[in-house]
Amino acid sequence: MRINAHKSTGKNFKDYVNQIRLKHAVTLLLDTDKKVYEIAMNVGFGDARAFNDAFQRAYGETPAGYRKRLRK
Repeated sequence: MRINAHKSTGKNFKDYVNQIRLKHAVTLLLDTDKKVYEIAMNVGFGDARAFNDAFQRAYGETPAGYRKRLRK
């Protein structure tokens, strides 16, 4: 049986996986002192720039800016 991710989530598979990765990245940004590139690798992005771009599209700011703003 083949499951259609788009039917069950409203997103294509890649977007769904990136959403999960970014949610985990937010947790790591706020709960650890890991560098942004380390978090990118930990959540499955092979490239810190791709992680930064995806994070900015999803949250409207860079991962470092997000961390700084919420840790104040």
